[in-house]
This record gives sequence, structure tokens and C-alpha cells, in this order.
Amino acid sequence: MGNRLGVVALILALGVLLVASEASAVLVDVELQLLVDVSGSVDGPEFSLQRSGYVNAFRDADLVAQILDTSGGRLGATAVQLIYWSGVGEHKIAIDWMLIDNEMHATQFSNLVSIAARPVFSGKGQTGPGSAIEFGTPLFEDNGFEGDLKIMDVSGDGSQNDPKDDPAHTAAARDAALAAGVDTINGIVILNEEPEALGFYVDNVIGGANAFVIPAANFDAFDAAIRAKLSGEIGEDVPYGATAAPIPEPRSELLFLAGMLLVGFCLRSGLAE
Repeated sequence: MGNRLGVVALILALGVLLVASEASAVLVDVELQLLVDVSGSVDGPEFSLQRSGYVNAFRDADLVAQILDTSGGRLGATAVQLIYWSGVGEHKIAIDWMLIDNEMHATQFSNLVSIAARPVFSGKGQTGPGSAIEFGTPLFEDNGFEGDLKIMDVSGDGSQNDPKDDPAHTAAARDAALAAGVDTINGIVILNEEPEALGFYVDNVIGGANAFVIPAANFDAFDAAIRAKLSGEIGEDVPYGATAAPIPEPRSELLFLAGMLLVGFCLRSGLAE
């Protein structure tokens, strides 16, 4: 009897802690995780252009106004996290989860991005987006925020080239992230003379509700592209010039099963008459 009471007390205590944890979380419209490619193919000037794109985006009056918009039941608040990534096992949280619910917070985040130094990884500087997605997925949990949407945002300048992170692994990491509660994985891909990278992102990186990838022809075009992409994410819309994730075709076995169920229903209805 005593043991049962102890178990019941423990369950109740855990329930209270869970409710308290959820109650203490700051409510936001979007939890937005920015995964920024700093692999070896991104040279110094290109890194600066990429970082400047994020800096300028969060100083853009139109984008900030969109974040702070409270129409239609919106809260006018977004939580943002910035992560640098390269090959497998090469990741660094540059700016941890931060609330943006006024212009000052947007400026503060922008200022932090402007001084977020590029990490020095010990590997070969290869490109492993699947590993980056795996790293970022659990960071949505217990982050102090609760958003209507959890969006992961992967930027890169090409397809994966880390042998430990092949396309199948990247796609599996994407699927696992969506299964774990991430609503959408979007992408911004800097083609930089690698047009096939767009197809790689469509097939293996992006996924979930209203997912899309927006291409930038080169690093000089990144500034405008990242603003368009962030605007689409905050506004829950696919921006002009983006490529939406394909709608999965129904699996043949599911179609067969649905057909058999329909036939069975028709037969039973006929017999009932």
C-alpha cells in the first residue's frame, strides 16, 4: 500500500512540474532556428556577406514590423536561435534562444549576429546538413518558449559532401525532426555555380507545413533572399521566387487498402439492402 501511494505521489509531483514548466514558457508566434553554413566552401568574404544578410534582415523596418504585428490573434513575438554548422559533429550555438517582441530586441539580436565570430572546427570543413538538423532538433525542447510554429531554417552554399552524411541520412534527419515536433524545415541555398544544390534541398532538406527553399544566385544576392525568406516564415507564406516542398504522392499500398475498404463498404451496403 505504501509503495502504491509513493508511486501516485511521484506521478502527481511530475504532473505538477510539467504543468509549471509549460506555464512558465513564454508564448510566441514562432520559434525560429537559424542554421548557418560555415563549411570550408564558404570563404571569409562570403561568410561576411552571409552574416551581414542576417544582420540587415533584423534591422529591416518592414520585417521587424511583421514580427511585431499583433493582428489576427498574433502575439507579436518571435524566439530566435542562431547556429553555425559545417560537417558531421561540427556545430556551435552562436546566439541562444532570444525573445524578439519589440524593436529594441530586434536590434539587440542583430547586433549580436554582427559580432558572432565564425567558429574554428577541427574537421575538414565539409558540408553535412543532416548532422546540423540532428543537432538542432532537440534544442527546441525546454528552450523557455512555446510557439504556434517551430521552424528550422537551413542555409547553405551547396549539396552535402561529408561522406558520413549522405543524402539518405539528410532526408532521414529531416523526417526525424518533423516527427519530433518541428513543424517546418525551410532552406535558403546559395547556388554559387552549383544549380543542382536547389534540387538537393528540395529532395532532402526541406519538409513540413508550407515548406520551401529560396535560391540566391550567389553570396551578393543573399541579403535580399534572406529577408524574403524570413518574411515568408513570419507571415506563414511561401515567398515569391521560392520552391515549395513537393506534396508526397500517396503510397500504392495505401491506395490499394483504401480501394479494398471502399469495395467492402459497398458490398456490405448492398447486402444490408
